[in-house]
Amino acid sequence: MKWFLLFGILLLAVTTRFLLTHIDRFYVSHEQQLSDPAFLAGDHYWKQRGSGAATHTGNILRIENNDKASHSVFQKVFVSTPGYFRFTFEAAAEDIIPTDKSWAGGSGAIIYWSKAGERLGSRNVILLKADSSYKTYSRIEYLTKEIGSVDIAFRLLRAGGSLLVHAPRLSVMQEFPLYTKIKYGIAMTWLLVAAGLMFLSLSLLSSGKLVALLGLVGVSLVGVLMPEAIISGINLALSQWLPDSFLASAAMAMHKVFGVTGLSGPGAVVSKLGHLVLFVLMGIAVGIGFRKIDVFFSVTCIGVFAWVTETLQTLVNGRTFSVFDFYIDIAGGLIGVFIGVSSAFIYCVIARNFKS
Repeated sequence: MKWFLLFGILLLAVTTRFLLTHIDRFYVSHEQQLSDPAFLAGDHYWKQRGSGAATHTGNILRIENNDKASHSVFQKVFVSTPGYFRFTFEAAAEDIIPTDKSWAGGSGAIIYWSKAGERLGSRNVILLKADSSYKTYSRIEYLTKEIGSVDIAFRLLRAGGSLLVHAPRLSVMQEFPLYTKIKYGIAMTWLLVAAGLMFLSLSLLSSGKLVALLGLVGVSLVGVLMPEAIISGINLALSQWLPDSFLASAAMAMHKVFGVTGLSGPGAVVSKLGHLVLFVLMGIAVGIGFRKIDVFFSVTCIGVFAWVTETLQTLVNGRTFSVFDFYIDIAGGLIGVFIGVSSAFIYCVIARNFKS
């Protein structure tokens, strides 16, 4: 029965992800071709920063560096928020010298600014290294009411070579009404499933373990359903309490173990650490109760829950399914289950010896 129930939840999660990724979600209500990059001819919208050079020939913007310089070209665009915006352009790279730094190379980025002119963060759309032919790049972002403008930036950072850009444009997107109705229907279905699982848990775990597990699950779901701007602000605030050396080591470990690249600042590192710690604690809570729930089923439950949480993020504006976060959740759950089962086993052995 429990395996049938678990399979049903997984099937619902897969169906949810399929519907939310394969049904046409947006249509373009307005598209703004960004000002021609011929800034050298007097176009005041584009600006340069750095010690390299930029030229414009035949509708192609070329940014060039030597191996010790960096250069960027950017344009500030004022936006009406909240709403969805799509940043699209074509780009290629020539003779970029490979480096050992993940942030070095040619990039197209979106930089967010508040209405008061404070920088809120940035997100890379691409990061090009070595040679690459022309390819179209596109990213849809949800901009909150706090954002007043964005900088559309093309940069060549500490890497020799050239970055070529063509036809950058910004599109205002609207959701199809049918998609919105499907999303709300899926959300209600998941609320009913969550309520049913809560009642089912009462018969499987003792009150103390149940409270601990439901608390961790609740914290996880709150984090999943939080808007991007709020969760990013929390992660950034938490990062201020951690040493820079620790955050750098954590980012390096995430890269080596899980292949995570392009973490945009200390807040992103804290986000990944939060995933790991939360699922370790969840694994411990489940592992301690291994006598009522066998270990294999416990690990499977954590894997399904990790998939479900990443899937449910697609119901929230600005949140997406992250494969890296899913891997981190699984790893944290496995570590936690091992610690929980080991602790429970050692406790039982010590208690038995003490009684004898």
